[in-house]
Amino acid sequence: MTCGVAHRPFTLEYQHLNFEGTQERMRAVAADASMIAYVMIGLVAVAETFKNMTFCLYNAAVFVINQVSWLIFKVGEVAQRILCCNAYRQAPIGPQVPIISTPFSVDDLLAFRAAAESSTSSANHADVYVETHRYQIWFDESTETVKIQDFQASNHPILSLGITEGGQVTSIQLDGVDQNTFPESFAVAMHGCFQKAYEFSSKYEVEGTHISARVIRRGLIENPEYHLDQLGERLAEMRNRQPSFGAKFLENDLTEQVGVDAGGLRRDFVGDLLKGLITHMNSLVFRKIHGSELYMPVASRHCSPGALPGLDWNESALYSKLGHLLMFSYLDHSNLVIGQCFERALFQAALSLTPEEVRTPFSHLGDATILKMARQIFEARGTPVHTLDFLQRSSEQRTNAEWTDMVNWASDAATWPQNLVFNPQNPEHRQHVVNGLKELIFEQVGHYLSPIHAIAQGMDLVKTRWAPTQRIELDQFIEKVQGSLDRATIANAIVASQIPYIDQRIRWLKEWIRDPETRVSDISNLIKFATGSPSLAVNGQIRVNPQAEVPGRPYNPALIGHSCFNTIDISPVPCTYGTYNNHDKANFIRAVKEMALTQAGEYSMA
Repeated sequence: MTCGVAHRPFTLEYQHLNFEGTQERMRAVAADASMIAYVMIGLVAVAETFKNMTFCLYNAAVFVINQVSWLIFKVGEVAQRILCCNAYRQAPIGPQVPIISTPFSVDDLLAFRAAAESSTSSANHADVYVETHRYQIWFDESTETVKIQDFQASNHPILSLGITEGGQVTSIQLDGVDQNTFPESFAVAMHGCFQKAYEFSSKYEVEGTHISARVIRRGLIENPEYHLDQLGERLAEMRNRQPSFGAKFLENDLTEQVGVDAGGLRRDFVGDLLKGLITHMNSLVFRKIHGSELYMPVASRHCSPGALPGLDWNESALYSKLGHLLMFSYLDHSNLVIGQCFERALFQAALSLTPEEVRTPFSHLGDATILKMARQIFEARGTPVHTLDFLQRSSEQRTNAEWTDMVNWASDAATWPQNLVFNPQNPEHRQHVVNGLKELIFEQVGHYLSPIHAIAQGMDLVKTRWAPTQRIELDQFIEKVQGSLDRATIANAIVASQIPYIDQRIRWLKEWIRDPETRVSDISNLIKFATGSPSLAVNGQIRVNPQAEVPGRPYNPALIGHSCFNTIDISPVPCTYGTYNNHDKANFIRAVKEMALTQAGEYSMA
């Protein structure tokens, strides 16, 4: 499989082909192509096993297999295109249907139609709830329209949408009456239906210890909590043995995208899932700490001064499943990194808890545990902890001078009694100081504590079942789960090809990576382009191969990425494509940035 390819797309003229009776044959060709592609990936794995014994044989095998795989995927792609063309040619010709403008995207409408058809085929009308508002959606095969019925309104109105296979709206009816525009009363419902459509279109299956996911990729970002819930639930079901995981992406019409998951797709799945969780408004809230590009989970519920914000049942369950995913990433042997997402403070506080503290409900945790978690967050952020030093000592160990000194801090608390003349010998006054200090600490970090505790519960559940005796070291855990964006580490991970022309371009690429002016986001996109992950896995390498010479296809002046195999291909000769070339460093880096990195995480068969 070729992932993140950035060069001229493959095209073919179909007008001279005979389409009569070709559908079944083309479907067979497409199926055979996919099967043979799996065999090719198996051969690469075998070659990988013996590469230390016969390096030249390994390179030759990979070269041959890449070329054969490319040809096979082309056959499958052509077969799919012929099927599409055949279906188009066989469609009845009639008057052109007018297209009605709506505020919705083609992608959402296509997924909505496909999901409605799917729910109808399973003899179920799908319930959709927007807050407390109940709707039902289904596909009416007799009129080829999607129906939405509003059960909250008194007359239970039915909206009918004619949506083409291309995602255009051709008709709108409300209770059988034609409409020229989309009814405003159903706008919120439609957005809720789109979210539900991405759920209906998804499928998670468990076979033995293997979890497979079939999803519309956009749904990972648009509706990430559903996918976290589904994946986390299946991870939690696994006992005694750690599972493997694979992903398959679907088009909006629920047909499978061309591609075989030998590592790249599952890494893209996890990366997109985390991106959706962090960047979209969901039940779970993540915020950047001031001065950092990384995130912390936040309990969004309001509480009274001095109290700790908690989580509702749904939030707690989702954070726990995020913990499942983090521990799965740590214990996984296929370098399934999530990318640089979370602050060190999250991991330091979660891993500081004992098994007993993890398994105690958050609302029942004692002050000692709460203050310990707060201390880990402060220390990870490099914040002074003298107030915590004071609170974590026993009352007998605190001097009168320290009590008096702490009054200056505690008196800023909202609950501090006005006009209090502090007496260090008065136990009630001392309690005011303790309460005031806790309140100020909770104001700074209290909203992080309950989400971190729920994440730690999820991590503990998975570890207890899969690796109960394994000891976890903090720095090792963070690097294994989140990978690295260290410039020197990444530059050193790119392996030379022993071909002088290519190795010169590798040197230019490494110089660009090490340059402080190069944006971290560009480096992350380079890693994603080559590996499928937005950061480099522990001991990860990016191998470089020469681009293959394919008749009728020019060399690419930038890169060709194979994220399943952590490799990039570079042209072994000078080449030009449009305004791009690889003749000198400036032009080569420009081609890499504009042709390759803009497509990081995307797929094309070429």
